[in-house]
Amino acid sequence: MKKPPFFLILLVVIISQHVHSQPAQLMRFVLQWPPTFCTQLNNAEQPGRCTEPILQHDFTLHGLWPSDSNGYPISCTDTSNPDWKQVFTKARETELQKFWPSLREREKPQKGVDWSLWKHEWRVHGVCGGAATTAGAIVYFDTAIKINAMIRKGNLFNYLKTNGIIACDSLAFTRKEMVDAIQKVFILPPPPPPPHAPPPPRAPPPPPPPPPPPPPNLNVYLSCYEFDSKNRTHVYLNEVSLCTDLAGTNFISCPSRAAPTSCSTGARIMLPHPKPQPQLRFVLQWPPTFCIELNSQRGKCKDPIPQDKFTLNGLWRADGQGKITTCQTTRPAPNWNQVFTGTRTNQLKTFWQPLKQNSQERDPWIEQWQLHGCIEEEAEKYFDTAIEINKMFKQGNLFEYLKTSGIIASDTSSYSKNAIVVAIQKVFDNNVPFNVYLTCFDPKIQGGFVYLKEVTLCTDFFGTSFLSCLPQPDEGIKTCSVTGAKIRLPLRKPQKILQEVTDGTYPMFE
Repeated sequence: MKKPPFFLILLVVIISQHVHSQPAQLMRFVLQWPPTFCTQLNNAEQPGRCTEPILQHDFTLHGLWPSDSNGYPISCTDTSNPDWKQVFTKARETELQKFWPSLREREKPQKGVDWSLWKHEWRVHGVCGGAATTAGAIVYFDTAIKINAMIRKGNLFNYLKTNGIIACDSLAFTRKEMVDAIQKVFILPPPPPPPHAPPPPRAPPPPPPPPPPPPPNLNVYLSCYEFDSKNRTHVYLNEVSLCTDLAGTNFISCPSRAAPTSCSTGARIMLPHPKPQPQLRFVLQWPPTFCIELNSQRGKCKDPIPQDKFTLNGLWRADGQGKITTCQTTRPAPNWNQVFTGTRTNQLKTFWQPLKQNSQERDPWIEQWQLHGCIEEEAEKYFDTAIEINKMFKQGNLFEYLKTSGIIASDTSSYSKNAIVVAIQKVFDNNVPFNVYLTCFDPKIQGGFVYLKEVTLCTDFFGTSFLSCLPQPDEGIKTCSVTGAKIRLPLRKPQKILQEVTDGTYPMFE
């Protein structure tokens, strides 16, 4: 390939340096609508989750961005660390948390307020408009607090609401209606009345106060999110940017040159409600039932198999509608020897064992990663997440929770679906009645019972806390709800009896 002339390379470098060295001329106070942010996060190529409950009556701050004279944000990268404890004093932290909370779910739970978003915004934007020092960081965050205080109704949403613009999944508004409502932020409060002496007796009544002045015609930025590529008539409001002078003391008109165009297509604009978020599903199976069903399909299990504990079938992702998502493309395999280190392998094989005859130790792990792991670079993370979720069973295995509730593995004892669910819910702190899924196998034999096959518990995307499983459209979960059927946890049977069981000729069923 022919190299470009040296003078052209030099010109590009000079232009690049000029663009990034423009001094900040104004501030962009960038507010976001949390339900839209979370919808985008859930639908991302590498999806994430928002902290719940998702705010739905307040805009929150995305960031305070020093910008050039055209309104374009000035970005920079700074790795210096101010004295964050001096920056985020308790008083300043409390003020910032009111309007600038972190919406993204934390990967590792921690006590106290999450500072990561504030640190990120300062390093990428804040330091561009001031000194990379503790004092500079304090000025940056105090400026954000000062600008927020200029929104006198407390939150931008209150200005929309008083103009009939509400959060609703069935109402939409024009861009002009949105902008007109937002511009009422800029109406200055009337000056206090001057002190005067009491009116003399029989004085005429004072004249009525003059009507409030119209809002200044200050330009604001709106950005929108196209939530459905087939829907050209409606978009979600994503962000609103208000502009101020560099000191953050006065609102000014945002320069038109940097105005986003995503809300200017003619589509009507919606403020959506929060949507259900994706989850991880920790799918446990009862090995004897797995083998009975496998044998009915002319397959065979290892011998022996566990019959005193549940084992993991897989760790699956589900979208906000409860539908299982699988990897869409074939990816090159990671270096499995690097993934399955001695420590990780030893942990996995305590709860995730191969059950099929002739299957090797790693086979179920690799198969499940290919279907549900999806991200090559995160193979280790996928299996470590499974390990961490398994550690959340304080009694060691789900079967221990059933046993302590009087539910045992037996070929003669049957239980109601509700009794099993209540026993499983003891896994959760304070016995919170989170929804779980049960899947059963119907051996179609006399006796009016089914075999418990799988139990699914749901967690956040990082596997750090249990959640209530979303309603699922899959037909499989209805297999434990056969009218009048009781549920059994069968014991492991020799291969010959397994065949008789699946044929319905085993004497115990006659």
